[in-house]
Amino acid sequence: MNSNFLRDVNFLFAKQSTCKLLEELIFVEPSTFQRKIKNSTIFMPPYVVIVPSYGEVGFCWEPVEGTNIYGRGRVAIPIFSRKGIEPFYQAFGDYRWKLEKELAFGRWMEEGLTGEYYRYLEENKIKGNPAELFSKDYVLWISKESKGIQKLEKQVREIFWHRVPFNDKIKEKLSQLSYVYKELWERDLRKRQREGEF
Repeated sequence: MNSNFLRDVNFLFAKQSTCKLLEELIFVEPSTFQRKIKNSTIFMPPYVVIVPSYGEVGFCWEPVEGTNIYGRGRVAIPIFSRKGIEPFYQAFGDYRWKLEKELAFGRWMEEGLTGEYYRYLEENKIKGNPAELFSKDYVLWISKESKGIQKLEKQVREIFWHRVPFNDKIKEKLSQLSYVYKELWERDLRKRQREGEF
């Protein structure tokens, strides 16, 4: 019975492997773990709950702690996965969407990351749950695009490049792999020069 149940399991989210994945994700895409509070940017990762179950989906349990928008959220990941590490990225994609939506209050369809992504869905007449669609794109952003494998639509890539940015080392490395990323990186550098960051 156990062998049938676990036959398709190809990843085990033990504490050590989950901590390693979290460190890698923080390096690749740090903005999900940063919160702007009173003109300061602070590091505030959510709590990661490893659920003793078999599943294919990771999700955000709550983006902030109750009604405290300054509190840490929680993501849940099943311990046994047959989709490799995808549930981990999916949980953080769901977390990012729900956090941005929570912080935008009632204006989530007009402002910030959720607003831009929602407009993209509307303009392209893409049907479905925006949070689920965003999570799927987030998984591709982290697992494929961060390695230079282009899987996202151009418009989604541009939204993520600016709103869910990789760290500069990865951006620079990607700019050497493809003209698509080179153009985005050069735009970044020009914008920084205009804003006096150099």
